Amino acid sequence: MLKRPRDIFDSPNSSSPPNTKRFQSGSSSYASSSTLSSPLKGFSTPSRHSVPSDSPSNPFSLKVAHVLVLPVALRTSTHLELRFQLVHAERATSKRVQKSSSYRSLQKDTYRTALVPPNYSFKLLYKLILFMFDLDSSLEHVFEVQEDVEVYSAPANKPGYVRVKKGKTKLKLSRNFDDQLKAAKAKGKNKARVPLSKDGVEWEGEDDYHLGRVWPQGTEELNKAIIYHHDEMDSVHITLSKSDFERKKSRTNRPFVITAQDPEGPVEDCSMWNRGRNFERFLTQVMNEEKETEEEDSDDDFDVIPRSDTPIDPLPLVTPYPSEPLHQKRLESTGRRLSRELPAKRNGDESSSSEPSSEEDEARARKPKSVQSEESEKEQDCFVDDWDPFGDEAEL
Repeated sequence: MLKRPRDIFDSPNSSSPPNTKRFQSGSSSYASSSTLSSPLKGFSTPSRHSVPSDSPSNPFSLKVAHVLVLPVALRTSTHLELRFQLVHAERATSKRVQKSSSYRSLQKDTYRTALVPPNYSFKLLYKLILFMFDLDSSLEHVFEVQEDVEVYSAPANKPGYVRVKKGKTKLKLSRNFDDQLKAAKAKGKNKARVPLSKDGVEWEGEDDYHLGRVWPQGTEELNKAIIYHHDEMDSVHITLSKSDFERKKSRTNRPFVITAQDPEGPVEDCSMWNRGRNFERFLTQVMNEEKETEEEDSDDDFDVIPRSDTPIDPLPLVTPYPSEPLHQKRLESTGRRLSRELPAKRNGDESSSSEPSSEEDEARARKPKSVQSEESEKEQDCFVDDWDPFGDEAEL
């Protein structure tokens, strides 16, 4: 391999070495040299400023941020194609009304088919249902994971409907179980037992269970379904769907609505759900609303104690009574004991101090003044010598 001679670099009149790309501090696209050297403009960084958890606005990290973050992006080929069928309860009691065409169209024409990442938790699935069907938040909602289900497929029947009586409920999920689990962990019970319903079905938290655990093999498990109970009247049947939709080869963590239909007819433009960061904005809005409702509920739980109007004494005018029964019982027993002991102690001190005082004064008055002065000096010296506030006189 040929090498360049070193003489061309050693001689002073030689040509300079070839130019190489080097990092220039002044050519940075984030901050120029003038901005970095000027003390008035401050230091600018390309990264976004992040507020620490224990900042002055959040001392001791007591305020918890209510943020629901999307999971890691996965390939679109692994996303689950699901059909979300909105089911209304049979409000009409007349069989004639139930057989009418308008009632049947209302029952089977509201649905959505969407690509959903399998690493979505049931908490995100709940938010996705609210997002697609424009439903209000429901604190009493329940998910049911069923096996061996039968789904209607004929157009004359109810396509997308699950025969509830034919399936077997394997698992139930609810937000209330999440609250109970957090309360158990706060009390020190790390291994909280999974409660069982009346029919022996286990409960799980919405944050701990994902869609991939329901359909681990993807489209091969058509006999499984999820039934979402929004309230007593409305529910959503979630099943696997097969279509000829061509998926783009990419990675994403956002859902994609393929087709949608309302009672008025099919929805031609689904960009309202797929455009940009609409789902993330909806998550932020819902989480803020839930945070406000939680703060209002927590404020209603506490009784307002009147405080002093003067800024010098801002303490409450009335001392709050102990809320714990055990603390209340201890205070009452201590008060009764002090009320019995203090009067007896005062009477005993007065009698013991009054009796010998007259005899000591008479004996001291009979002695000459020189002896009285010497005794008083000795008593003062004794008091000074006996004073030992720290209790270490013997060691010294």
